[in-house]
Amino acid sequence: MKNDHNLCEHCNLCHPIDAQACSGCDQPLILDATDKIAIWRLGDIEDSLLGPVAACIRVAFGCPVIIQPCFIDERPSLRPDWNGRSAMVLINQMKNRRRGGVLANLCVTEDNITFNKHFNFLFGLAWLGLGAGTMGIEPMRADEPDTDKLINRMSGIAIHELGHAFGLDDMPYDHADCVMCGEVEKDSNATIDEGTLEFCMKCRAGLPKNLRPKR
Repeated sequence: MKNDHNLCEHCNLCHPIDAQACSGCDQPLILDATDKIAIWRLGDIEDSLLGPVAACIRVAFGCPVIIQPCFIDERPSLRPDWNGRSAMVLINQMKNRRRGGVLANLCVTEDNITFNKHFNFLFGLAWLGLGAGTMGIEPMRADEPDTDKLINRMSGIAIHELGHAFGLDDMPYDHADCVMCGEVEKDSNATIDEGTLEFCMKCRAGLPKNLRPKR
């Protein structure tokens, strides 16, 4: 993607997406994510939120999860006349960073994300089976939840979008409890709060064999 970079979180210098360390301060930009799920941040996000979310993802998929130390470039997804950032651009940025045996890349931003200028918000979006997804925290904060509730919401959306990234489709809300339950017309903070962080038997069986969700 043209003009896409990684940013050092310490000195904010831009670097090519393959650069391993910052040219200004020598801090690592990318950690080895072979056979891991990698979380990428667009802007600074509290460790007290991302750490527990990463732990929930680890349990859900039974594989290691890392948080990449650099930030992804904010500029490509900016849409001043939209209600949020372009979710498709963020997914493309994640797709372009999937190499070296990475299981999947997930972008997390505090901002709202959306399809287009006519769409209000998305909790998350992923490319089915292509190992790339994104989620926006802003709509999850709409009713000012406490930290535990926000972490649960973020974890549910993260696991759901990664499920899509590994090839799982949405399940209807009248299906047995499953983290893959989702319908655009019904999705809300209330449905997230009422949901689960676990996969049903059908979805668990549909995950790649190298993923071993714990029950």
